[in-house]
Amino acid sequence: MNHPFLERTKTDVVRLRQMIERYRQGSQAVLEEVEQLAHSIHGAGAMLWFLFCESARAGGVIERLAERALANFAARNSAAELAVLQQLRDCAEHLASEVEAAAHTVPSSSGMFAGLG
Repeated sequence: MNHPFLERTKTDVVRLRQMIERYRQGSQAVLEEVEQLAHSIHGAGAMLWFLFCESARAGGVIERLAERALANFAARNSAAELAVLQQLRDCAEHLASEVEAAAHTVPSSSGMFAGLG
């Protein structure tokens, strides 16, 4: 895994998992952090869409889930919060899988894509 985007996103997945666990433990404030991190993944992956379209999609889904979780918290809908928590977990694992898969198919960071991640 040599591409800067993949390296950064692999680290971001670890952070996402930690944030999702904090959310599971009752920290609602962490949802804004999840949304911001997912937005960053989504945007960076979109800029390199032809290489990382699935990672960008996963980031976008996580971003929307965090937005929905924030709305559910404001409405005090605990059943919806639990559903979103599971979806966040599933999407973080999907993102991790996509990053691993991309690591085996993407050229190294040398050449014309250097510095884009």
